[in-house]
Amino acid sequence: MKRTVLMAMPLAVLLLVSTGKGALGAVETSGSLSYVSKYIWRGWDLAPSNEPAMQGGVTVAWPSGMAFDVWGSYALDGDPQIDELDYTLRYATKISGDAEFSTGYTHYTFPSVVSAAEAQTESSEAFIGVAWPDALLSPSLKIYHDWEAGDGTYYFLGGSTEFTLADDESTPPLALGLGVGYNDTQWGAQSGVSDIDIGLSMTFTSGSVDITPSINYVITPEDTVNPDNEFWFGVGFGFSL
Repeated sequence: MKRTVLMAMPLAVLLLVSTGKGALGAVETSGSLSYVSKYIWRGWDLAPSNEPAMQGGVTVAWPSGMAFDVWGSYALDGDPQIDELDYTLRYATKISGDAEFSTGYTHYTFPSVVSAAEAQTESSEAFIGVAWPDALLSPSLKIYHDWEAGDGTYYFLGGSTEFTLADDESTPPLALGLGVGYNDTQWGAQSGVSDIDIGLSMTFTSGSVDITPSINYVITPEDTVNPDNEFWFGVGFGFSL
C-alpha cells in the first residue's frame, strides 16, 4: 500500500502539470544541483567515510502555495546506486501579520541500503512550521515528526541575516544562517540539543542560473547524533525549467 501511494504521487503531479492552468494556477518548475564536501543532515554525518556527494532535485510549484519536490543524494564513493531519494508534498501561505505558515509530508527512501527490514530502507515524516522572513534575523521554527523508521521528533529554530559588502549592486550580499536543532529520539538518538548550525553563503546570478557557494560548520554539543563537530563546503546551482 505504501509503495502504491509513493508511486502515485509523481503521477498525480504530472497530471496537474499537464493541465497547465487549473484550480491551483499556473505551474512553475525549477531545479537544483549541488556538490557538497560532506552530507551533513540535522547534525548527522550521513557519509561517515567523508565522501563528498552530488545532490539535486526538481520542484513543481503553484501560486496557491502548493509544491511537490523530488530530491536525491549520491555519494561519490564508487557505488553506482543512488543513496537517497525523497518525495515531498508541501504547502505554504501567509497568516496574520508578516508570518508564514508551512506544512507538508516527506517520504524518504534509501535505495543503496541493503536490509531485510523494509522499515530501514524508507520512512515517512510530517512537518509544520512558522516563519517571519521580514522580521529581524528572519526567525523560523519547524517541527518534524517521523512515525516509521525515524520514529521521533526533531525541532529546528533558525534565523538568517545579510551583510552588504560593497556599494556596487553587482556584488551580492553575504548571507549568514544560524540554527539550533533538538532531537527527541529521532533515528535512535538520545533526546537533547543535537546540532548548532552556522553557514555563510553568497548567491551569484549568471543568466538564468543562480550559483551559491557556501561554507558551513555544525557543533554537536551533546554528541547525541555525532561525536565530532563538522566543517564542510558546497556549491549549488539553481535554475528554472
